[in-house]
Amino acid sequence: EEFPDQQEVQERLHQLYESQSMAAELADVLRHQVDTAADNDVKIGHLTKLARVSEGQLEDANASFEAYLEILDLERHSPLAIAELRRLFEAGVNRLEIGDRLEPIYREQQAWGELDTLMQLKLEALEDPVDRMQLMRDLALLALDQKSQPDEALTCYGRSFQLDPDDEGLLSQLRGLAEDTGRRDELKRILLDAADACQDSERR
Repeated sequence: EEFPDQQEVQERLHQLYESQSMAAELADVLRHQVDTAADNDVKIGHLTKLARVSEGQLEDANASFEAYLEILDLERHSPLAIAELRRLFEAGVNRLEIGDRLEPIYREQQAWGELDTLMQLKLEALEDPVDRMQLMRDLALLALDQKSQPDEALTCYGRSFQLDPDDEGLLSQLRGLAEDTGRRDELKRILLDAADACQDSERR
């Protein structure tokens, strides 16, 4: 925490750099003001401006992302930080990191639609087969438990099964869902696709 005269110096520099459109210098001052502010609301105000200067004037989306994450650390359900991080996520900025931060918040808020689209987009960014398989199972559970969409759950479980066709428990869930939804043809297609995937893997 700074003494009042030091705070005044920083505020004057803030105003000077802002009036002269000196974005890099302004960002440095804002960072210092964030680090030395004692009040969380003041910190959030500086972080918000730092995020906007970083992205809008310095074209540094990563710095903006980091500033909004800091806001979430101070105010977990900040509507501004959540909305801005979601915007960056959809633009492809640090998609996995943002997804990991927003997913539990959406669950706490019971924002099932936002959670579903977040997980679908996160799936596109995942490369590891195990991580992809787990996320597809999470999507299936979301479809079943929160969205009451067993057809969608069948599709998600089917995509997961193609990555792990030896999972007997998953196969049992697929059969049960196919029976409940009357989509036996879809189950047949899933099993054939899984068999083809196994053959392709063996050839490699």
